[in-house]
Amino acid sequence: MTIAILLFATLSLGVILLRPRWSLVCFLLLSNVSLSGWQSGDSSSVAVDTVVKAVILPCCLFIKLRVDWESWTKWSIPSKLWVALTAYALISAAWSPNKLAAVKMFVYLLSYACLFPVFAKAWQAGWLNPSALVGASWGVVFIAAVQTYIVGNPFSVDEGRLTSFTSPQYFAAYFVCVLALLLWSDLSRRILWSTALAILICIVLSGSRYVFLGTLALVGMFWLTRRRDSAREGGRLARAGVTILIIVLLGYWAVPKYLPDSRLNELVESYNEESVTPVGTFVWRLAIYDEGIQQIADRWPSDLPRLIFGAGTSSGIAVLSQLSSEYLEAEDANRCIHDEFLRAQYEWGVVGLGLFLGFLGTTFWPYLKSIRCKKSVTAFVLIGILPTLLLGLTFENILAGPVAAGGTGYALILSYGAVFLTAESTSSLSSLN
Repeated sequence: MTIAILLFATLSLGVILLRPRWSLVCFLLLSNVSLSGWQSGDSSSVAVDTVVKAVILPCCLFIKLRVDWESWTKWSIPSKLWVALTAYALISAAWSPNKLAAVKMFVYLLSYACLFPVFAKAWQAGWLNPSALVGASWGVVFIAAVQTYIVGNPFSVDEGRLTSFTSPQYFAAYFVCVLALLLWSDLSRRILWSTALAILICIVLSGSRYVFLGTLALVGMFWLTRRRDSAREGGRLARAGVTILIIVLLGYWAVPKYLPDSRLNELVESYNEESVTPVGTFVWRLAIYDEGIQQIADRWPSDLPRLIFGAGTSSGIAVLSQLSSEYLEAEDANRCIHDEFLRAQYEWGVVGLGLFLGFLGTTFWPYLKSIRCKKSVTAFVLIGILPTLLLGLTFENILAGPVAAGGTGYALILSYGAVFLTAESTSSLSSLN
């Protein structure tokens, strides 16, 4: 823990004191360092490192990068919907049984709203670029190696999963976002493929099942979209595709043999079973989903206000309390349902679920249109990450992790999309004129 504290303090000072480019690299590295663990485990307290990462440092970056607030007053529809969802989360805290946890959830959503313009400004100014992401990626690989193999891996003691000072799921989600940003970049092939290979190895060793599946979808989309660029490029990518397939097949053979406790091993074994029982925590989550859906169904027609407006922000802990009373004190109320769609309906009702689905739909629809109408690199990047994001929203607690590695990765890629899709549209209009 001493190493984590020193690393946290050093990177925090780097965010505050260094020039913008290096300040942002420090922030990306810092997203992979948590002092309170990936689950706070207590809804009645606030971790100091969470306050620093979710409030203080994003505000420092907002001021330091001189983000022009006036340029963000003309918000896009997704931005308006996110602000509305954030405001509604605060309003619904009024009838929440967990007031402090509800305020924390509001801060998490607000932190996303702060990080988005910060990263957008950084992309526009060139402070964030593929070269910076490569440097940060190798830094995260080093931190993960130290945490897992030197410090003793307190973030995955029982399973031995590779991760930095954060949850293995968040660690893997961060890397798949970075991988999407790098695959369609103009980096030299040597730098691109060496970094991509390191990222793929980290994702496999992290043992995150949903990120592994999302990574396969991302790599498959990259291969399909780039293969048709030219015959020469197609040949190179065909060889790269064969290489990746060999790596996957070797992993399919090696993981059960050398990492018998890996969650990916459970996923592999599940294909040979008649049920999903062997897939670790998945059955436990199915029990949570079943209880949550049942409680929502019971609101019709006897409790329409709770069906429409929800039970209040951070009230989802009640779902787990029906399964076991020990969860009332052992779990963070904002990280207990493991399904953001179910959480939105349970806690915020039809109103909150509508705002959340509206945000997702209006965010990704322009990229789908761009892929259909023209070859847009930005659209390929965003649609390439969509399977991982949807799986994460279905099985993880992404909304409560803006400054965890995964949440930072998603904010990074969404801001990239907003900046460069606009730039591509402007360029197309200029060429027509």
